[in-house]
Amino acid sequence: MPALTFAPTPERFAKTWTQHFAAAVRACAGKDGRLSRSEAKKIAGLNGSLKLWSDNAVNFLEHTDQKTVSVEKLIGSGYNYAYANAAKVAGRGNTVSLTEARRMALDLRDDFAYLRGKLDVDAI
Repeated sequence: MPALTFAPTPERFAKTWTQHFAAAVRACAGKDGRLSRSEAKKIAGLNGSLKLWSDNAVNFLEHTDQKTVSVEKLIGSGYNYAYANAAKVAGRGNTVSLTEARRMALDLRDDFAYLRGKLDVDAI
């Protein structure tokens, strides 16, 4: 069952996306509550949909030129990133359709498709 059964508002997309992102990040973070670049890359090896969020964590660390980041800071930044991308492409009714989602940042496109039930994670 998809997490988003219809075109979401930017806020709804960001909240749903963040729940999944947080689960992936917490699964690989160190006991110190931080995520390193190598731990972020390990997310890609997780089972199921959790692997989708590796690129987002890696991209954050590379973009900020940090070696590690606190899990809570990363999750908060992730929400802001997902929201800003969705708000930028939202169409009529302040919702994001599958077509509009194709204009989001590359590292959010598969995530959106998965959350809408349009991507089989076992196929990637």
